[in-house]
Amino acid sequence: MKQIFSLTISFLFTIILSSQTAVLEGRIIDEASRSPIEGATISIKEANVMTVSNQDGAWSLEIEPGLYNIYISHIGYEKTLIYEQRVYLVQSNFIETALSPSEQIVNVTVSSDKIKRSAINGNNIKSLEIDEIQRMPGAVMDMSKVIRNFPGVAPRVSFGYNIIVRGGGSFENTYYLDEIEIPAITHFSVQGLSGGPNGLINTDLISRAVFRTGSFKVNRGNTLSSTLEMEQKAGRRDRFGTKLTLGAAEYGMHIEGPLGKRSSFILSARKSYTEFLLKAFDLPVLPAFTDFQYKHKIWLPNNDLITIVGLGAYDKYRLNTDAEASDAILYNTGFIPEGDQNTTLFGMNYKHFTENGFYTLVVSTTRFHNTADKFYGNTGEEEDRSLAYESHDNEIKIRLENRIVKSKNTFTYGVNYDVADFDLDQYSIFAGRNGIVDTLDYFSELNYQKYGVFFDYSRNLTSRWNLYAGLRMDANTLAPNMMNPFRQLSPRASLQYIITPKISTTLSSGIYYQHVPNVLLAYKQNEEQININSLEYIQSSQISWGLDYEINEATRFNVDLFYKNYDQYPFLLRDSISYANANGEYVSVGNQQANSSSQGRAYGIEFFIQQKLNNNWFYNCSASYIVSEFQDINGQFIPSSWDNRTALNIILGKTFGKNWSIGGKFTYAGANPYTPYNADLSSQLDIWDANQRGVFDYSRINSERLPAFHALDFRIDKKWFLNKSTIIAFLDLQNLYNNQFQLIPYLSPIYNENGEVQVDPNNPSQYLLQEINSDTGRVLPTIGLSIEF
Repeated sequence: MKQIFSLTISFLFTIILSSQTAVLEGRIIDEASRSPIEGATISIKEANVMTVSNQDGAWSLEIEPGLYNIYISHIGYEKTLIYEQRVYLVQSNFIETALSPSEQIVNVTVSSDKIKRSAINGNNIKSLEIDEIQRMPGAVMDMSKVIRNFPGVAPRVSFGYNIIVRGGGSFENTYYLDEIEIPAITHFSVQGLSGGPNGLINTDLISRAVFRTGSFKVNRGNTLSSTLEMEQKAGRRDRFGTKLTLGAAEYGMHIEGPLGKRSSFILSARKSYTEFLLKAFDLPVLPAFTDFQYKHKIWLPNNDLITIVGLGAYDKYRLNTDAEASDAILYNTGFIPEGDQNTTLFGMNYKHFTENGFYTLVVSTTRFHNTADKFYGNTGEEEDRSLAYESHDNEIKIRLENRIVKSKNTFTYGVNYDVADFDLDQYSIFAGRNGIVDTLDYFSELNYQKYGVFFDYSRNLTSRWNLYAGLRMDANTLAPNMMNPFRQLSPRASLQYIITPKISTTLSSGIYYQHVPNVLLAYKQNEEQININSLEYIQSSQISWGLDYEINEATRFNVDLFYKNYDQYPFLLRDSISYANANGEYVSVGNQQANSSSQGRAYGIEFFIQQKLNNNWFYNCSASYIVSEFQDINGQFIPSSWDNRTALNIILGKTFGKNWSIGGKFTYAGANPYTPYNADLSSQLDIWDANQRGVFDYSRINSERLPAFHALDFRIDKKWFLNKSTIIAFLDLQNLYNNQFQLIPYLSPIYNENGEVQVDPNNPSQYLLQEINSDTGRVLPTIGLSIEF
């Protein structure tokens, strides 16, 4: 790998770049009316240049290729600072900027992260631009890893790749691509949860991401912990272009270009290669994936916009049965299944602009197909089958909303309507904590509609006070206890006080609801879908207070306190645990009888300081202390499975001349709780033969903790801007000092020299078992290369 990187760098160094200038151009418009703004000032301090927009709002500057901060101002509008705009030689550099009217002098400050100061945009919201995403050490351009650097997000959990935000379940997060809801941001998701080992979103196509951990807008329903809004860049309008990439786990390409005078497209396709590397390292599971991502943007003559989005993935995971035998290999290949997942999404976002606002119509269709199979001894013979799982999760979503801006007042109202079709065909043999070997064998279907209405209002009350208030109602046609929208009445409000032009404080509160995962609702017992009438919408009442200090135009510091109360959370009756503590599965979570009797709480404090690129330096530091607890079967609050308590991320980087940059990241996560095994029950012959793994002792749920996790990542980037191409190379080193960190230990049988499980000679009804560490951790180098034509 060192030789490959050395040869790559040597080749790139042979390319000589002559000093040339590129054209940076854009258009300034009014945020509400979309009309052009004449006389706006555009300046770039790094290049010591400035210009003024013409009567069409258009402007242009000639500068050398590189990374710049762009200042835009006009009397009567809020000043805007566009951070880290990349200027290329190989493609057009066009920016359309919408300015917001400014009514009060105290609010006329630079919007340093392109998020307008308001009551709804308090400390709960963070943003990242494309260069920040791509250069983040250890993230290797994976959005699921990028957001783990924000306050309130668990850097690591004890099992799997769950995305945990502010102590809530991993299924409590929602994701949007160009305002269209998407089912996941990772490959290999566990049904009923979220998160996976590889990123689904190609960050080369992302221009900006906004992450919100509270104070959710009314038009973003069905979420309790976070929303991630990703905006894709539009395809080139001047000519066709191509980009080839080699990433941490995949290789791919994207093409873009004009489709007529008023539209453009961008299309990417990627395929993994890590399955070959993992096989060489004798790892037990070999995941492989293929994905595509598409955007088509149309500018209509009346200034309306149409955005068409496509997203798809094909994932498969197979066992490495040829790996050299070891206790860990035999254990993992003994119970992990093999399977396939297919995800497709197509959506359209239509915006119609009026004199004082705009209408938004979003229509999308999503399909998710999940299959898994397991055979005892991995024979593939039907008589040895222990699992056959197949599900289809299809949805059609429609959302219509109208935003009206009048002087100091902003109104939003709208409706959403979803059609859901879900089916599950499952056969599985298992043994639970009751010591009984049982079989699940059923086919279940769900066909229902979901609907919601929402309204919000925001106003600048005075020069220092901002108010936001909203109301949302949701319901569905599945069961009587979920049909009444007034049972899911969701009020929310925020009040912001601007202490000085640089310091503000925000108090937010709301009641939020989320629909129960379909895999829970579809469970059947005695041919009856018994969970439908016993489960309700999950409720979370939340309050937060934050203080925001804009140290300078590049640096912000904020602190946030929050409290979340959970009610009507699913409680799994067979395991006698809250759904919040259900993990440790590879296919789906929650296929058992449940009701809505569980309660929980999460509370904590978060600190965040961030300096975007300024004087060649960038850094951010996030620190959190969060308690996450849910009730056990006795009604006592106990730590949830992701109750890390403490988390710390420190990122520091610097850019140098000739487009070099380096960065480092230190990550720390507190001790993660886990549930020990019931070794005596697990060792029984019939129990082990059924499960091929240990049975957790839920009478001691989350009573043990793993050691704290910490790691250091390092990254170096180099860019070459040429006449007809742009070349980017990077080296990313994860876990630089080779820290060995622990996951949940294995409970594994003891094998004899013939690879057979040994029976306890003192108790013939039990196997001999041993607990072995699942320590993991190695220096993980990644070489990345992209060439854009």
